[in-house]
Amino acid sequence: MKQILIYLSGSTDEMIKEQYEQCMELVAQRHGGTLREDDKARHLRKLKQQPSVLSTVGDEYRLCLVADRKDIDRREESAGEVMSKGLKGADEMIVGDAEPYLLQPDHVAEYLRKVDEITIAAKRITFTRGASIEHIHRIMAAIKERKTTHDDDEILVDSWSGGRPPIACRVEDGQLVKDGNYHDIRETLHRVVFDNLSKSEAARRIGCTRKTVGNTINRRHELFDIPQQ
Repeated sequence: MKQILIYLSGSTDEMIKEQYEQCMELVAQRHGGTLREDDKARHLRKLKQQPSVLSTVGDEYRLCLVADRKDIDRREESAGEVMSKGLKGADEMIVGDAEPYLLQPDHVAEYLRKVDEITIAAKRITFTRGASIEHIHRIMAAIKERKTTHDDDEILVDSWSGGRPPIACRVEDGQLVKDGNYHDIRETLHRVVFDNLSKSEAARRIGCTRKTVGNTINRRHELFDIPQQ
């Protein structure tokens, strides 16, 4: 059975809950299976009392949830110690958010020796085993630089004069910004690049042509943090 390690970090109930919901949404999209609302509430309640929770979702997968609560003085094992143990049996790791103190490029490279892939849920960015340290550094640097409009839309290009915007993007006041489906589409494109998904299947999921998928990967790679082969 596949085991997924989920690492949450925060100093309030609200921060942990937000990251938890982002991670569980991602897990459901990728692997199917759903948890009842009372199960989710139980997870969050237990993660305030203890650093980790184990949970099996049907026959699909097993979750190892770890919460590093900055506002709670743990007398037993720390979240970091529990996470180290959880890594030993994990196939996949999902991090709620990538605060600078939590996840550095070298950490990602080290974790990828133990798991097949690591995803930063808040950014919907996935690193797979075999990724070069240069690629990891480049992507991590890119996600730390976030500029937004007055309406909190994330800006991709300050001044856009390239005509029709690419998929998952729109133009606001002359600036190219991320559309609501940007992170889902970026993840789909990344899976094409890493040979996990065909262009035809990606086109079906996105709702565009196979040619558009290819052109986006080859000509708009910088907008979607796509590594060049």
